[in-house]
Amino acid sequence: LGPYFRANTYDLLRKNCNSFTDCALHYLLGQRLDKQYRCVEQIAHTADRHACLIQALSGGGYQPNRNADGFSVDRVILEMHATPLVDGMLGHHGPRPIMAY
Repeated sequence: LGPYFRANTYDLLRKNCNSFTDCALHYLLGQRLDKQYRCVEQIAHTADRHACLIQALSGGGYQPNRNADGFSVDRVILEMHATPLVDGMLGHHGPRPIMAY
Protein backbone atom coordinates (compact mmCIF):
# COMPACT_ATOMS: atom_id res chain seq x y z
CA LEU A 1 0.00 0.00 0.00
CA GLY A 2 3.01 2.27 0.34
CA PRO A 3 2.89 3.64 -3.20
CA TYR A 4 -0.71 4.78 -2.64
CA PHE A 5 -0.19 6.38 0.78
CA ARG A 6 2.90 8.55 0.52
CA ALA A 7 3.89 11.31 2.94
CA ASN A 8 2.04 14.61 2.55
CA THR A 9 -0.96 13.09 0.72
CA TYR A 10 -3.36 12.91 3.69
CA ASP A 11 -6.65 14.74 3.33
CA LEU A 12 -9.27 14.86 6.09
CA LEU A 13 -12.18 14.17 3.74
CA ARG A 14 -10.70 12.37 0.74
CA LYS A 15 -7.68 10.33 1.81
CA ASN A 16 -7.62 9.54 5.49
CA CYS A 17 -7.30 6.68 7.97
CA ASN A 18 -10.60 5.19 6.77
CA SER A 19 -9.24 5.15 3.21
CA PHE A 20 -6.13 3.31 4.36
CA THR A 21 -8.13 0.91 6.52
CA ASP A 22 -10.48 0.09 3.63
CA CYS A 23 -7.54 -0.70 1.33
CA ALA A 24 -5.68 -2.66 4.01
CA LEU A 25 -8.76 -4.73 4.90
CA HIS A 26 -9.26 -5.60 1.27
CA TYR A 27 -5.59 -6.41 0.73
CA LEU A 28 -5.32 -8.61 3.83
CA LEU A 29 -8.79 -10.13 4.15
CA GLY A 30 -10.62 -9.52 0.89
CA GLN A 31 -13.21 -7.42 2.75
CA ARG A 32 -14.21 -3.77 2.54
CA LEU A 33 -14.68 -1.31 5.39
CA ASP A 34 -18.37 -1.04 6.26
CA LYS A 35 -19.92 1.96 4.50
CA GLN A 36 -21.24 3.35 7.78
CA TYR A 37 -17.68 4.35 8.65
CA ARG A 38 -17.17 6.25 5.38
CA CYS A 39 -20.56 7.92 4.80
CA VAL A 40 -20.02 11.03 6.95
CA GLU A 41 -16.73 11.93 5.27
CA GLN A 42 -18.23 11.27 1.83
CA ILE A 43 -21.17 13.59 2.55
CA ALA A 44 -18.81 16.23 3.93
CA HIS A 45 -16.53 15.93 0.89
CA THR A 46 -19.48 16.39 -1.46
CA ALA A 47 -20.71 19.41 0.51
CA ASP A 48 -17.24 20.94 0.49
CA ARG A 49 -16.65 20.24 -3.19
CA HIS A 50 -19.89 21.96 -4.21
CA ALA A 51 -20.16 24.75 -1.63
CA CYS A 52 -16.86 24.88 0.32
CA LEU A 53 -19.03 24.12 3.37
CA ILE A 54 -16.39 22.36 5.47
CA GLN A 55 -13.83 25.07 4.72
CA ALA A 56 -16.34 27.72 5.81
CA LEU A 57 -17.44 25.85 8.96
CA SER A 58 -13.83 25.24 9.98
CA GLY A 59 -12.98 28.91 9.55
CA GLY A 60 -10.48 27.95 6.89
CA GLY A 61 -8.90 25.27 9.10
CA TYR A 62 -9.67 22.64 6.51
CA GLN A 63 -8.01 23.13 3.16
CA PRO A 64 -8.13 20.33 0.59
CA ASN A 65 -4.73 18.74 0.05
CA ARG A 66 -3.93 18.92 -3.66
CA ASN A 67 -1.64 15.93 -3.21
CA ALA A 68 -4.78 13.84 -2.63
CA ASP A 69 -6.46 15.00 -5.86
CA GLY A 70 -7.61 12.06 -7.94
CA PHE A 71 -7.26 9.54 -5.11
CA SER A 72 -9.84 6.75 -5.17
CA VAL A 73 -10.04 3.78 -2.80
CA ASP A 74 -11.88 1.82 -5.49
CA ARG A 75 -9.09 2.53 -8.00
CA VAL A 76 -6.42 1.43 -5.51
CA ILE A 77 -8.24 -1.85 -4.92
CA LEU A 78 -8.59 -2.48 -8.65
CA GLU A 79 -4.92 -1.70 -9.23
CA MET A 80 -3.85 -4.02 -6.40
CA HIS A 81 -5.52 -6.89 -8.27
CA ALA A 82 -3.66 -6.09 -11.48
CA THR A 83 -0.23 -5.50 -9.93
CA PRO A 84 2.23 -8.40 -9.62
CA LEU A 85 3.36 -9.07 -6.07
CA VAL A 86 7.02 -9.32 -5.14
CA ASP A 87 7.03 -13.10 -5.52
CA GLY A 88 5.57 -12.84 -9.03
CA MET A 89 2.02 -13.85 -8.12
CA LEU A 90 -0.81 -11.63 -9.29
CA GLY A 91 -3.03 -9.92 -6.76
CA HIS A 92 -6.16 -11.87 -5.90
CA HIS A 93 -9.34 -11.65 -3.87
CA GLY A 94 -9.28 -13.11 -0.41
CA PRO A 95 -6.73 -13.25 2.37
CA ARG A 96 -3.05 -13.05 1.57
CA PRO A 97 -0.94 -16.00 2.69
CA ILE A 98 0.83 -15.49 6.00
CA MET A 99 4.56 -15.79 5.56
CA ALA A 100 6.65 -17.41 8.28
CA TYR A 101 10.11 -16.00 8.90
